[in-house]
Amino acid sequence: MTSQQPKIVLVSGGDAKYFDMLHELATSIRALPESQNVDVVFLDGGGFEQTHIDAFSELNVSLLDPKWPNPQIQKRCANKEYLKINLAKPALNTLFPSYDIIIWIDGDAWLQNWKAIDLAVMVAQKGKLAVVSQNTRFRSLRFNFKKKLFGWADIRTIFHKNAKRARLGEYAWKLANLAVLNAGFYALRQDAPHWATWTAWRDKSIKKGRPFTSDQLSLALTCYIDNFPFETLPEICNYMGPWRVDENNRFVEIFAPYAEASVIHMAGLDKWREDPKQYISMVQADDTKKLCPIRYCEWIKTQKNINTEQAKKAV
Repeated sequence: MTSQQPKIVLVSGGDAKYFDMLHELATSIRALPESQNVDVVFLDGGGFEQTHIDAFSELNVSLLDPKWPNPQIQKRCANKEYLKINLAKPALNTLFPSYDIIIWIDGDAWLQNWKAIDLAVMVAQKGKLAVVSQNTRFRSLRFNFKKKLFGWADIRTIFHKNAKRARLGEYAWKLANLAVLNAGFYALRQDAPHWATWTAWRDKSIKKGRPFTSDQLSLALTCYIDNFPFETLPEICNYMGPWRVDENNRFVEIFAPYAEASVIHMAGLDKWREDPKQYISMVQADDTKKLCPIRYCEWIKTQKNINTEQAKKAV
């Protein structure tokens, strides 16, 4: 990499059912002044209508069909178009050959500030994968056990379960106690060596395993088994709770020093992803609870109300 400013593309994707959240993600990106010289592309998981395409275009966001990797994988996925998005994540370098750094953000996330992008670029420029670990100070449970007959217990982790399902049992125990590297937000140089190995593991794991989780399992195999270099970013770069807001209703880490979250990722929050007007219980600066919206379209209204009240007080 040269000392010149790298050419960056922010990538996400989904199908038409994800339109509202993808539109909110795009709006949150374009609301930040740092995004002016950054391209944003969404991978097309199927079903988008012309009105959707026009709405994306107004935000200077283009759609790209990632295509199926090969006919065998297409058959394995039973032609479910939305699965193309997960399958494309390990091979974004082939879709975006003209960019220096590729940054992925899941479609059920949005940006509160640009900090995550700056940190991801800093790491990716070194030729390393920039990713967020789910082994954080905010969660005490590392893994579960499933009781079996005769006093035996089977460890229950995402990696262990999915590796066994993919008939990769030899790696299941090697990955069992390792932290999940969340594929919901990552950055990698276009010319990094990780891509080819990540894609190869994807193709191997998908033969018997779940297509939907193949991206995350193959990422773990690339980093932990083949030892491709990576750096874990702070949790603010892919914040999934527990939830706290400061006095200005901005999302911050639940524990001190209460750093402002950058990427708000609604992973697992199905009710809130389906209905933007659903509120979620959060801790305030004084540790009392309050109900707040978590979807960008509703959260931004609270920010406007706060700004209006502050302006009135200033007068």
